[in-house]
Amino acid sequence: MKARRLNGDTGALIIDDTNAHTNLNKEVINPTEDTVLSVCTGVDSKGDAANFKTLLNWDGTLTTAHAPLTVPRGYKITAITLTSGEIVAY
Repeated sequence: MKARRLNGDTGALIIDDTNAHTNLNKEVINPTEDTVLSVCTGVDSKGDAANFKTLLNWDGTLTTAHAPLTVPRGYKITAITLTSGEIVAY
């Protein structure tokens, strides 16, 4: 039986401010409260740019009912900026 991952391989990062967080290597966003994303971008498995709000039809407003949001296998979240709220990225 193949092992399945519950979370990312790069540890967890709590983001609770409106600063731009870049140079990330994350796969999952888990909102801990109502949250608004202004930026959520990254790369696909070939290194091409990906805007996850567009690609995955995330409107930018997340609630704990959305938790967790996972990008497709092989993709990585490299930049996140919040308008409000708090997330755990891993």
